[in-house]
Amino acid sequence: MLYTRLDFLSYEIRLLNIQEAPHNESIHCTLEQTTLIDPGSYHALSYCWGDLRNKKKILINDVPVEVGHNLEAALRQLRSRGYLRVWIDALCINQGDLEERGLQIRNMRQIYSQAIFVISWLGDDPDNIANAVKYLFGNRRYKWFPGRRYTAVSFGGYARYSNTDEEKEWDAQRWRIFQSFFELSYWRRVWVIQEIASSGQVKVLFGRIAMDWNSITDALGHFKEHSDKVPKSCASYEYAAELDHIRTRFKGPRQMTLIEAMQWSHYALATDQRDKIFALLGITSDGPRLVPMPNYLKTPEQILSDLARAILIAAESSDVTSMNFWDHSKKGWPWRDAKSLQLWSELNTILGSPFCSWNPILSHIPMQRAPNAKSLQTQGVFLGQVCQISSSPICPEEFAKQPKLGAGNTHYQRSNVIPNILDLYPSGIPTAIFQTLCLCAPATGIDPQSCLNNLWSPKGRKEVPGWTGLGLEHNQGQWDHINRWLRLNSSIKIGSSTLQQWSQLNSRSNRLKYLLRGSAVPFPNEDFGRCIEGIDKVVQSRMCFIVTQTGLIGMAPPTTQIGDWVCYIKGFSIPIILREQENSTVKEHLVVGGAYAHMDGKLPGSGGFGDWAETYFMDVVGHQPIVLG
Repeated sequence: MLYTRLDFLSYEIRLLNIQEAPHNESIHCTLEQTTLIDPGSYHALSYCWGDLRNKKKILINDVPVEVGHNLEAALRQLRSRGYLRVWIDALCINQGDLEERGLQIRNMRQIYSQAIFVISWLGDDPDNIANAVKYLFGNRRYKWFPGRRYTAVSFGGYARYSNTDEEKEWDAQRWRIFQSFFELSYWRRVWVIQEIASSGQVKVLFGRIAMDWNSITDALGHFKEHSDKVPKSCASYEYAAELDHIRTRFKGPRQMTLIEAMQWSHYALATDQRDKIFALLGITSDGPRLVPMPNYLKTPEQILSDLARAILIAAESSDVTSMNFWDHSKKGWPWRDAKSLQLWSELNTILGSPFCSWNPILSHIPMQRAPNAKSLQTQGVFLGQVCQISSSPICPEEFAKQPKLGAGNTHYQRSNVIPNILDLYPSGIPTAIFQTLCLCAPATGIDPQSCLNNLWSPKGRKEVPGWTGLGLEHNQGQWDHINRWLRLNSSIKIGSSTLQQWSQLNSRSNRLKYLLRGSAVPFPNEDFGRCIEGIDKVVQSRMCFIVTQTGLIGMAPPTTQIGDWVCYIKGFSIPIILREQENSTVKEHLVVGGAYAHMDGKLPGSGGFGDWAETYFMDVVGHQPIVLG
């Protein structure tokens, strides 16, 4: 038998002893049991399991064991470097024993923090770039951005122009290397977060090359500081940057809460979706309390439900205003960049029904049990009922099935204040439409009205062939997709006019003003191309463009229906879509999901949503009671 039972009361773990041998010899190991109370000297491996279909055989206690190719390559490098007593999760935990897997999760933080150092195995360098990466990081060659007028690091002590073909080729090659490096699957593995965050020291191995962890983090800091100079193709560096950020937070005076960690690590991947929660428990302040016993016998849905219940109990027994709830303003609005659209549509909509599991991310929220003990009662303001909703080009037939809102719908009486739509959006309705489609993240240096005109008009499409010289060829298909979306939803009524009418409003005069104001700026330009990319990803995400009868413009979950309510719940930093339960003795509402409401002149998540909602939509009666079923 390969594994004998561990004594968890004594904090027993297993360590792998690798037998010395030449590099090309097969791997022979033994397992030993020790205790975390006095484990002795060992190293811990942080790695990505990789493609398990490509198996290699090793011997453990003279028993043949199949492991993934990536792990077998790591074992060879560990052996050649003299790292012979190691902890490796795939081999030191009996993966076939679900109870042991759950119990060992509680020890992961201690295992990695007590190791002499954590070995970060990035892989066996399939593209043969490890030497180049080490050179670039070690010599800080990431600081040279030839796209500027002068190089950031001079050659021979003198700053010089950087427009020669040779320099451009060097720059392109350099970014291709960085792109390949940061696209390694290691940077997105969810378990890596805890392994690196809790480590004392990290040593990086990439193929046969050893690297300094600090040289990588120095580069990440530079990329973040000069993110506007980093090519879009190399945006994957942000995965490693998020990992480094979490490690820094873990070492700081205030640890993250579990919900905060889940938000920060939304980019991370896991073969088992339960690990999206379990892998973060050891580095969070409340994780062990909210999930005291990781249980792989439960489904992901059951685990999420248990987490929601634990958070609710914690909120009821604590001073809610003193809890470390997530504040979007600390990191910026998480829906603004394209990589977060999937998080937005999946977590805040599909999982929107278990409402309490997400309330801590939305600042302080006063709640109490409703009289029936099955619901939550809170306070808020109904901002308006959805009366117009967009259809997606992907599935326009779904739009036809949406329930229609009758003119005499009595729900309207709950919105006691109906503001003038021009008061809501003093910058203009076309600008509000454009910024909503960008999720309030349009590129700088553009005129929203002119861009909206060119997204709509045939003349804008005729200019697309001219994009070739600007390097924006990839935007042509995106422009076509957005244009189809606009035409499909042209009849959406916003105030007194349709989407098409607002899009084409005063287009000639606006275009003339734009050209006069910035005649040196060609159209289309790169900033417009960035807007095209952002809007296309929003449209492709199947988020719905909505308008309420009160004139509010926003984006909502794909499951939103006409008749749903856009609501501000006291303490929330985002609007919530609610749906009234039909067969309810009291007016209960089902949470459909989080939404985006455009606030003219305010960035979402900047802390101003509550004030904005109360200013424009709340009457003298104040907050209204809201029951969430």
